[in-house]
Amino acid sequence: MDFKPIGSDWTSGTITIKISNNSTSVINDMDFDYNIFIRNNQNRTNSFNFSYSCNNSSYTNASAGDYTSPQASGSSAWVVTNKIINLDGLGIKPKENFYTR
Repeated sequence: MDFKPIGSDWTSGTITIKISNNSTSVINDMDFDYNIFIRNNQNRTNSFNFSYSCNNSSYTNASAGDYTSPQASGSSAWVVTNKIINLDGLGIKPKENFYTR
């Protein structure tokens, strides 16, 4: 996915991804590995916090996925930060959904 917010576009926003268990087995563990690309050419900060849910209403924070960009502007070059999150003990049954934000 690619998101390029400017100004206050990102303020109080969320991105929710719905994952459906279409298998015949219970999913107990999931690993998420992704990159955050930041081009910090303005004097503002944004935070990106990873959370997950089995019901899309009550979310649990996974602090390993949290990131806050620096307040002071840097160069116009892109900076890449890799995040890896390991979730275990989920118990997602066949035909159930799982959500990340």
